[in-house]
Amino acid sequence: MTQNTRTHKKSSLTVALVLVLAAVLLAGLFVLLPGKAAVPFAPQGAAAAARTQPPPEGATGEALQQWADKAVAAAQAAGLNTLLFEAHPGNQVYYQSPVFASYPGGEDPLALLCRTANAKQIAVYILVAPYTAGVGSMHPTKLTFTPPEYAKGSPATTATLLTLGDIQYFDPADKSYAKLLVKDLAYLAQNYPAAGILIQDPSAVSPSVEELTQLAAAITHANAKTTVGLCDFNELSGRRKDLPALVSGGFSLLVPRIESEDGSLYADCLAAKAGAVWPDTLSTLGGEERYYALATANKLPGAVFGTLGSNARHIGAMVTALGNPLNAESLPVPGTLQIGTPKPESTTTRENCLILGTSDPAQPLLLNGCEVARTTKNGSFAVFVPLAMGDNSFTLTQGETTAALTVTRNAPEPGTGGKTPTPDTSLNTELAGRTIQITGQIASALSDPKSDGAISMTLKEGMTATVQGTVETLRSGKIVKAYLLESGDYLLARNADLLDAPLPAPALSVTGTTQSDRLLTVQLEGGSPLCYPSRTENSLVLDFYGASLGDIAPLTTLPEQIASATAEKTEKGARLTLQFAPQFAFWGYDLACTDTGMTLRITSAPALGSDPLKPLAGVKILLDAGHGGTDFGAAGITGLVGGACEKDVNLALAQVLRQRLEQLGATVTMTRTDDSFPSLQDRYALGGEQLPDYFLALHHNSIEFVKDTNTVNGIECYYFEQESLPLAQNLLSAVSVSTGRRAAAADTAYFYVCRQTAFRSVLFEFGYLVNPAENESCFSAAGLRSAAVGITNGLMADLGVFEPLA
Repeated sequence: MTQNTRTHKKSSLTVALVLVLAAVLLAGLFVLLPGKAAVPFAPQGAAAAARTQPPPEGATGEALQQWADKAVAAAQAAGLNTLLFEAHPGNQVYYQSPVFASYPGGEDPLALLCRTANAKQIAVYILVAPYTAGVGSMHPTKLTFTPPEYAKGSPATTATLLTLGDIQYFDPADKSYAKLLVKDLAYLAQNYPAAGILIQDPSAVSPSVEELTQLAAAITHANAKTTVGLCDFNELSGRRKDLPALVSGGFSLLVPRIESEDGSLYADCLAAKAGAVWPDTLSTLGGEERYYALATANKLPGAVFGTLGSNARHIGAMVTALGNPLNAESLPVPGTLQIGTPKPESTTTRENCLILGTSDPAQPLLLNGCEVARTTKNGSFAVFVPLAMGDNSFTLTQGETTAALTVTRNAPEPGTGGKTPTPDTSLNTELAGRTIQITGQIASALSDPKSDGAISMTLKEGMTATVQGTVETLRSGKIVKAYLLESGDYLLARNADLLDAPLPAPALSVTGTTQSDRLLTVQLEGGSPLCYPSRTENSLVLDFYGASLGDIAPLTTLPEQIASATAEKTEKGARLTLQFAPQFAFWGYDLACTDTGMTLRITSAPALGSDPLKPLAGVKILLDAGHGGTDFGAAGITGLVGGACEKDVNLALAQVLRQRLEQLGATVTMTRTDDSFPSLQDRYALGGEQLPDYFLALHHNSIEFVKDTNTVNGIECYYFEQESLPLAQNLLSAVSVSTGRRAAAADTAYFYVCRQTAFRSVLFEFGYLVNPAENESCFSAAGLRSAAVGITNGLMADLGVFEPLA
């Protein structure tokens, strides 16, 4: 609403509003005479700030001191150097005012908080909403202020009220009210040892630059050491042209809410004046993850981390990020003209061709004389062109530099006339009763032998099973054999050895248990039968096929972990059921075969550290930078001509992510720290050896070159075990916020590294390297930092660090 269109709406007064206004009229009864403010403590460097809760209603004396002590202690615990206190949130104040309705009983929460915080070297900024009058269904249009007791003889002042919706505001153009407001703000600056006074969100009534700078002048005139700011704007983005005038008029802090995904409003405010205190994280756009990302990327000189509540770890994580910017170096993207793919002389049967490469971003790029549209900073490009039959010549030109290629399109070769063999899907019982033993590190029990994705259970190396029969199925156009197992599922014969003689039915018993830190190990002897585990939040059931189960006494002596342990005979074998004690936070399990039996390992959930600045202390994370060595992964824009490719950016991201996680207290290991290639089996085995809490496989995406890759973008996350689904969802949400990339839904996949049961494991695709813009974003230092921040935030969300603030 502009000043010219302000309107006054007349209405009758309700009893409730009469009481509110009466309190305002009694303001003078509790006013302290002006005095001299103590020297305030000012934050050094960037401000790490949070809002304080108001004192409990009617708190006085000891209760008021406890409120101040609690706020300061919470700030110290979270590593903050600044508190923001809404001392004048609207129709009431939390201090002794010469104008407005003072805090009752002669108490002064603002003075108490300033003294308590300053004594602990914590700065206080006073937040004032000076134009908000009150809320009610019936509204007056005028309000009379009676002079306070110490100013008897002064005339009463009548202020004009504006009604917008169900809220009333004082009119900024009302000169009588402006005098009262100037008097009150000057009083605050002169009498309270605060680092600054911030005028809150006056956009609803659109005060002019002159009206606002009058307030700033009053504050600085009363106390030149008091910083003056504007904060919490909803509509500041519509007043960008006013920012220089506001700064020159005395506002040294400009604190907008988030108004755009790219943070351009911040840039405008920084250009006007580099401030120290910045927006509340509880805005509707972005949320705390975006502020955390911006602070980490060094785009802000400070940050306000929401309302100070019970979750000190939440705020502490952001404070740590603000004080420890990540070291990241961009991967090289050549700013010269070269074609990455296809090769200079290429042959295809497709109707189209994708040309990927780099160019000088400062010069136009021509393809066969026509300009190529590029949207990238460093000149990367992708062009999808049609192909005629025969030779197709393409010449890319930039000034005197050219790059050429010829793509020959041939007709598809006619079929050989061969037929796909037909497998015999009937059950052959010739091998019924024989014993097989799993030979692969892991193998899939399939409900449908025709599909590798029809996985009922992951079986472990060394398990034995009795064959019920065999069926034929197809793989890569060839007939292969699959065993029918006792469980009713199928196992491809290539994953097991057929033993020369049947083994006797295993007779299992529990021979011992050991405990260390968060690991419970149970030793079973007597064989390694086929086992199907299933779990709930607080129980684990192991179904052993073709086996019996005897003594389990060692499990009944573990009251701290096991509430009950039972063994029973089933139709096809034996079942062991473990019911965990309520205090035991069941996290995962692992079952491995030994020479004489099986080892069951049960893990408990990570316990977060008590240091709010190290919220991930006690959490173990294994980072797997995908590919490496001779396995390049996705070539991307330049990988085929010697540029950086997926293996390089995967490792770069893992190194930056390790920094962030370790700064927050996590214990981090990596499957590779250089350009080596651990096999999938090596990566899986390392997880089993270390038993981390999280296994994160870091990858970047590609697609077959059958479409315009400028349109292919976004992040993806895959999981296999259901317990890892919340992690995948949390990671996708956080990385999408921190990087600005579109997130697909979390999806299941039977990637080798995701098939872990002792801990949470996912495979994350951070972007498409065949999309020029996304390639450059993933390769940039800012992109690496943002991705690392997103992953860290996703992990903390999964662990409950990012709980809603009180």
